Amino acid sequence: MKKIFLLIWCLNFFNCFSQTPIEISLDPEEIEVSDLGLGDIAESIEYIPLETKDECLIGENVYFDFDETHIIIGYYNCNTLYLFDRQGHFIRTIGTKGEGPREFNGIHNIFLNSNHIVIDDASKVLIFDKEGNFIWSTSFPIDDRYVASYFNEQFLRVAESYIFRDSTYYVYDIYNQTGNLVKEAIPSVSISLKKDSQWRLSYKCKEINPVYIYQNQLHVREYLNDTVYTINGLNQFIPKYVLNLGKYKITPEIQADIKNFENHINNKVVITEIAETSNKLLMHYFYKWKFHSCYYDKKERKVYKFASDGFPNDYDGGIDFLNMYPIYGQKNNYIRTCFQAGEFIDKGEKCLSKKRPAKGPKSAVNRFKDLVMKKVDAEDNPVLMIVKLKD
Repeated sequence: MKKIFLLIWCLNFFNCFSQTPIEISLDPEEIEVSDLGLGDIAESIEYIPLETKDECLIGENVYFDFDETHIIIGYYNCNTLYLFDRQGHFIRTIGTKGEGPREFNGIHNIFLNSNHIVIDDASKVLIFDKEGNFIWSTSFPIDDRYVASYFNEQFLRVAESYIFRDSTYYVYDIYNQTGNLVKEAIPSVSISLKKDSQWRLSYKCKEINPVYIYQNQLHVREYLNDTVYTINGLNQFIPKYVLNLGKYKITPEIQADIKNFENHINNKVVITEIAETSNKLLMHYFYKWKFHSCYYDKKERKVYKFASDGFPNDYDGGIDFLNMYPIYGQKNNYIRTCFQAGEFIDKGEKCLSKKRPAKGPKSAVNRFKDLVMKKVDAEDNPVLMIVKLKD
């Protein structure tokens, strides 16, 4: 019996290396428009208006994560984090800004994992429980990386800038909970510089979402290689998809030419977000100074464009899904975004005035109308949008 299990393990191990990544070609001028919408791909949509009190006023540029029962949220330059239940009721604050060993200087990312709340402070992470009790902290080298994911009790860090003089610099590294380096992966792209600069050059490509979780497996995408990797239980980076942008790709040379960078990228494509289902790869991309959305049909092996900038909301007739926050990646069957209250009302009123068709249940349609017309005030805390995808 042990020999059989060993044989199966070996076959799975070697299969990881024999897997050929699927190439996906994307030409923004040749994509056929589809009538697919959230009514076809979403199982449900939650709009969660966060309770507004003096002790939990939330600013702009928010970070948030969630699990089945709670939401943790912060914002740029905040002094604490805020814990809500899944209905948006405020519970308590978590952590404090400061210089102490149990305090954070600034927030790069936050995670809600089981009973742990993880705060990334660039040089360290702080871990609290949901009661607000400090549990432990882990320190990292001070460099150009931030924690992009907390998975399998490990921290995946990613470089914000992907072009370096040093070709041995790795885009990703993985640390365990005690702060020991476990893995380095994907060497940076080394190129000739067109202008004298510091050891790192490019800050233009950090507005993409570098990770997503699908079927409990972490996926990462290294910007310049346009490759989506899965990270398996052995911390091996296995190529899964290669995104072929052809002449629309931003090359390392364009990235390095900082002086003329913005003149070059008008006719280039930047894929900012990827989410996955069993038969589709959903994508947001930036082209000609505008956001667009498309999907790759795994069965047809073809890319289609959505009829609107985001994923058209024909589920409840509400706001199209467009994630413009690079830090919000897919979390298994869930994708998410956030609106300031005034923005939610403005967009929602426009949707209601168009009387958009809806394929979802009438209760979902009425829920959206009720929020826009009665329950949300322009000065309230943000409204979260969480979409559960069909699989």
